[in-house]
Amino acid sequence: MKPLKICLTDEEFEVLFGAEIAGLIRTLSALSKQKCLECRGKCCQEVGCKLYSDKFTSCPIYEIRPSVCRYHFCQQVLNEAPLSKQQKGLLQRPVKEFFHGDREQLGKMFPLFPAFPLSSDGLAALGIKEDVESVMKSFEEGKLTEELARSLLKSICRRF
Repeated sequence: MKPLKICLTDEEFEVLFGAEIAGLIRTLSALSKQKCLECRGKCCQEVGCKLYSDKFTSCPIYEIRPSVCRYHFCQQVLNEAPLSKQQKGLLQRPVKEFFHGDREQLGKMFPLFPAFPLSSDGLAALGIKEDVESVMKSFEEGKLTEELARSLLKSICRRF
């Protein structure tokens, strides 16, 4: 049996969640870029992302971030988003399906729930905690360039 994907490209996310939801997430992501720069990743820190470092200029695995990260926006972004009430409701569909849906589909959408995949517990469950910690420590100590640290983290995370 093939393991479920945790880290997803935009295309993989769209296959899993559908074109309409993927488009709405792209809209929110575009709006959030400036907001995230302003707050320096406060949300990432709050959810316990072990790939967060204020030394990175942005999320080091943004191109393959998990679906949970793709759905995580601060209230300011959600309030300012140019989305209709219907579109905002559509964004809630996977959450509603989570509470009322079948376990197989939910497992595909959020494979490690309730653990956040990039938290200490999530990384341990995936068996990559030590690898991630090693890269992050080397990066924080200045032993790796940002480009190399990003590449190594993507390589580690892309296994899932």
